[in-house]
Order: sequence, then structure tokens, then C-alpha cells
Amino acid sequence: MVKNKRAKTGRATKKAAGFSLMEIIVVVAIMGILIVAAYPLVMNSLENRDIENTALLIQMTFQQAKMEAVRAKINHRVRFWQDNDGRWAYTIERETQPNQWTALPGFVPRSISNKYTVTINLPNRLVAFSPLGMVVNYNPTQRSISLHSSKLSLQGQPGTRIVYVYAGGSFQYVRAA
Repeated sequence: MVKNKRAKTGRATKKAAGFSLMEIIVVVAIMGILIVAAYPLVMNSLENRDIENTALLIQMTFQQAKMEAVRAKINHRVRFWQDNDGRWAYTIERETQPNQWTALPGFVPRSISNKYTVTINLPNRLVAFSPLGMVVNYNPTQRSISLHSSKLSLQGQPGTRIVYVYAGGSFQYVRAA
């Protein structure tokens, strides 16, 4: 037999359901502290992903130009230039006549964020591919593009990403300090 607990007045007592204001404030404060503690880690992760994606996109553009050169059986190149606002941009071009280059139809020129220090160490700031997929303008002393994030370096992380180009048409992606 179950009996209701009754107060001295003879009425059943009812405990209030829910959370008190103090409990809610404590939970919100703890969540705030955790968010503030995790913020630098999240921002560092975003910066790291952004520089990785930028470098890999350059590498994929090289790969695309190489494949287009082989497919179309004409020279293609990836050309880099600096915009008026100081941003580096690049595009794929194809050789329509000897020494006449036009933009590859359907390829939208891409740009590299100003937040990175960009070093283009390529002959004439371009990489040209033959119909065999080989790099026609290969120079063993000028064969890389590097992106540097001072933000990552200040946090003690590898802040430089380098894409190397090789004579045979292969590429290497490297993280450096």
C-alpha cells in the first residue's frame, strides 16, 4: 500500500520540477569557460586547414593542366601573376599557336589569400606541360611554390607549405617549419 507523504497541514507536498536559476547560471558559466579555452585550438585548426587546402589546390591545378595537355595533345601551362591588390592568382592556359596562349575554357582563375607569404620559384612564374605530361620549362633550381603562414609559425606549428614540381610531371607536397 502506497501512502502519500503529507505535511502537517494534511496536504500532499509537491517538489518543484525543473532547474533552479543558480544551476542554469553555473552550467552556462562552465560552457563559456570551455568555449574560451577551446577557441585558440579551433582557430589554429581552421588556419591549418586553409593553408593545406590552398597548397593542395595549387597541386591539383598542376595535375589538371598536365592531364589536359596529355588529353588534348597540345602544350598547357599554369601561369601565376600578382593582381593590382597584391594577391597572387593563377590559371591554366593552352597553346593555340606557337607562343600564343589562351585561357582554358571552363577554368576559373584562382587566387591565393593575402594572409600568406607566397614565394613563386618557377621560371617565368609558370609551369608548362608537353603533350607527354613532361614539364617543358623545368629548372632544377626553380621548381617550387611556397606558402607561409606567420600565424601558424607564431604558435610553434609548421607554417610553410611547399609544392615541388619535377621534370617528369610529378609533384611533391611538403610541410615545413
